[in-house]
Amino acid sequence: MTTTSDSTETPRPFLGANVNKLLVQRRFDKHAHEYDSYAEVQRVMAQELAQRISTSYTGPVFRIADIGCGTGLLTLELLRLFPEASATLVDMSPQMVRAACTKLEQSGTAARRLDPVIADAEAWVQEQGGQRGSRNRAQAYDLIVSSAAFQWFNRPAETAGGLLRLLAPGGVLAFATFMPGTLHELHESFGEAESALGLPSVPRGLAYPAREDWLGWLSAPVRAAVSEADERSDDTAAPADNLSCITAAASTADPAVLSSHKAMPPSVTWEEASYRYAFPGVPAMLQQVRRVGAGNAVASSAAAGALNRTLYRKMVKCYHDRYRLPDGRIPLTYEVAYGIVELQT
Repeated sequence: MTTTSDSTETPRPFLGANVNKLLVQRRFDKHAHEYDSYAEVQRVMAQELAQRISTSYTGPVFRIADIGCGTGLLTLELLRLFPEASATLVDMSPQMVRAACTKLEQSGTAARRLDPVIADAEAWVQEQGGQRGSRNRAQAYDLIVSSAAFQWFNRPAETAGGLLRLLAPGGVLAFATFMPGTLHELHESFGEAESALGLPSVPRGLAYPAREDWLGWLSAPVRAAVSEADERSDDTAAPADNLSCITAAASTADPAVLSSHKAMPPSVTWEEASYRYAFPGVPAMLQQVRRVGAGNAVASSAAAGALNRTLYRKMVKCYHDRYRLPDGRIPLTYEVAYGIVELQT
């Protein structure tokens, strides 16, 4: 595995993931028992995100929400860092939630510290936001985290804003998510094969928001709060609508992108990394991709993109011809971003 911080993907407006959530749930339920055996990059992402949280956030943590908790890879790291905290585990897959609770309890976490929630995270965020008027400080979250789950959002802008509004004053939203360019070898090989066979191009993976998308979405609550505060005379903005700056040497946040208000500083620490893995062949690579739920789940193309043998053989040849390494193995790349947003106290 190698890591870099460069990105070659051209930014473009994000048009939506169009994910078939029911299909995603079924796949994760089916493979929950073996997920950890194949989740190489997901494990790295959870560890890296936990490390960033531990070095950038020094406030007290009593309530954590893990969005798309999976088998609990990230929650396990965080409960070790914050032994006084309880955790809400949100995932659409009942089997994943069950696996996470089992893992955490076997690691010594008391069941009373866990609040398992089987739900589509986007629907859960919307529901929690609807209850905001009746929520008190004790019901807010000090830390909301997510690793390798945001790519399943069909409404990422709305959901990201909703998550920020669920934070307590001084709270943190920290996430790791996939970026454009992820699995590019596989997608490009399919595209080349389809072109060679005279077949129409079919999306065979998710669309990923670019850096500019995320920075704009994460700053939207800031701009809304500033506008609202300017109209009020009592200067009592809602606690979770006010963002402050987290500074880091590796931050690539652009003030012009983050906020149009002159008094609002950059508020997002944003880092990107590229992880490259090598496999003995395409079948082994595809097995890992499928076991972690990363197969095609685009609602509009799942049926149209059924894989036939001719296309598969051509894709394998294109993959080997273009990407085969000197030792005979083939590579697969994951582009990842780590984002941290902190609220003012």
